[in-house]
Amino acid sequence: MPLKKIFLFTAVILVVVSSFPALGEVDQDVLNDVIHTFWAPDFCGMNLADCPASSAEEMRNQIKEMLEQGKTKQEIINYYTNLYGTKILAEPPKTGVYAAIWVMPAIAVVAGGVLVYTVVKKRRKEVKVEEKKELTVDDDLSLEVEKELKKYL
Repeated sequence: MPLKKIFLFTAVILVVVSSFPALGEVDQDVLNDVIHTFWAPDFCGMNLADCPASSAEEMRNQIKEMLEQGKTKQEIINYYTNLYGTKILAEPPKTGVYAAIWVMPAIAVVAGGVLVYTVVKKRRKEVKVEEKKELTVDDDLSLEVEKELKKYL
């Protein structure tokens, strides 16, 4: 009986241990997520994941080592922003002065829509006023038209 319990206990332990990644292994999705957060360190205009430069390869390896050491994404971001500044980030932070960068496109779209609406509304009023002006007939002209009509009718 105790042999069955030991066997069962060992089997459960093996299943549980095998379901966790080995110590020091890095989840590729997390690694890719962190790598896509940065520009290449030589600022060639490419994302760190796509840059073939040796400095980019070195940075990717450093990030992998940091993740293996158990550092979080935010800790890695903080490390590189302290080292290079916020220009290393592929997306500017959504706080502080950089919040305006995220809000300005929406404000520009709304302002453009209001401007177009105002211009169209003003032009429609001008067209209606011109149409009304064309319809008014001078009294002298209307008398002359009536005389001519009487002549021929």
